[in-house]
Amino acid sequence: RPQRGGRDGAYRHNPAWGAGVDVYVVDTGCRCSHVEFEGRCIQGWSGFQRRTSSGTYVADHEDGSGHGTHVAGIVAGKTYGVAKSATVICVKQCGSDGGCSTSKALQGFAWIEAEIARRGRPGVIQRSIGGPNRYNGKTTTAAAAALVAATQAPFAASAGNNGAGCDTCDRSPGASPSVIAVGALGARGRRGILPDGVASLSCRGPCITIFAPGVAIPAAGHRSDTSIVDKSGTSMAAPHVAGAMAAFRS
Repeated sequence: RPQRGGRDGAYRHNPAWGAGVDVYVVDTGCRCSHVEFEGRCIQGWSGFQRRTSSGTYVADHEDGSGHGTHVAGIVAGKTYGVAKSATVICVKQCGSDGGCSTSKALQGFAWIEAEIARRGRPGVIQRSIGGPNRYNGKTTTAAAAALVAATQAPFAASAGNNGAGCDTCDRSPGASPSVIAVGALGARGRRGILPDGVASLSCRGPCITIFAPGVAIPAAGHRSDTSIVDKSGTSMAAPHVAGAMAAFRS
């Protein structure tokens, strides 16, 4: 199991973490061909379609922004991933601009519930896309809670990046007590890091479950099968927790 040696600065890692566990990365899609995934990345459900040269329409799994690929790399990439033996199943609920409709969120969650039952393997759900917890956002928050109840799979979600004064209890789906809402940490003394180690961009509040690294995090990029990029945000913090959950479930 994952262990730290107190405050000795050591990180003791087992390369078998995540073996036999599926992590459903609910995001903007994934570049599954990236070498970081070593063939452990599966294109699952997509709420988008593209037109082929023959005029037919097929599911569009392409990650146009790189957000989903990077998140998946933090979960399970061979170099920078937490659970280096986990299988990533990509669920494209959101477009390249990060926009997600409520209908796609509900359809994606329904697909995950059915897929976890079909595959019969331990699952973890990771979603680093969020929004205000009002109107349709409340519908998404309730659906996330229902998905956890139906599957008993831990659900890690980003706390939000609205900075000072932002309360995760006002964010979807992080407002749900069924969801593990993750805030972002960074190295003390670095620009944008507060004295307590929390990144200034991170939302706070009583709905946050845990904080994890979220500043200048390297992981897989979407522009080639070998690219590595650094990104910051609670979007990068949540997949650390999802990876840890996959390690515990393996």
